[in-house]
Amino acid sequence: LRMLFFFFFVIGLFQSVQSVAGFGRGEMLLLFAIMNIVDVIVQITFFRGFTDLQRLVRTGEFDLVLTKPISPLFWSAFRIVDFFDIVTIPVAIYFLWYAVRALPTTPTLTHIFISVIMLALGIVVAFALNLLIASLTFITVEVENTRWMYRDMMYQTRFPEEIFPRGVRVFFTFLVPILVIVYFPTKALLGGIAVWMFL
Repeated sequence: LRMLFFFFFVIGLFQSVQSVAGFGRGEMLLLFAIMNIVDVIVQITFFRGFTDLQRLVRTGEFDLVLTKPISPLFWSAFRIVDFFDIVTIPVAIYFLWYAVRALPTTPTLTHIFISVIMLALGIVVAFALNLLIASLTFITVEVENTRWMYRDMMYQTRFPEEIFPRGVRVFFTFLVPILVIVYFPTKALLGGIAVWMFL
């Protein structure tokens, strides 16, 4: 339902306007679709494990994990798999396919390859940001607000970076690299990523 609402929002938006910061209907749908793909991958793999870490530290159960012959980082991140999120993969892939079909030009194989690399790097950045938030569990009692702040910033990547002021773009590219997670793979698929952005 959440994915449907995102897509209906874009379709409804383009009933009134022709473009948003130079992005047409197809490009905006692609931003939403890639954001959904990243969100589903993050939810299935490490988000829930990092979310539960706060409870484990508070109750002392994490101390037992430290005595086991397994990486505490690996165990914390990947121990919870949400099978309900796995069910959303076909829907997310369908929306991605629909968005690519709505583009004015078909992406080339080179653009697809670079986009997949950028998507993998974006997931690594998402992992790093979630790990940073989870690590706050060891120095403070409450990290839930920080986690929700990350989620809210992540949802801002549904929109082109061009709608943000320059200072905000620099902040979300280099200091808290939220734009790297979704916007860069989308831009690469559209063939508009600069060499410096890729590097």
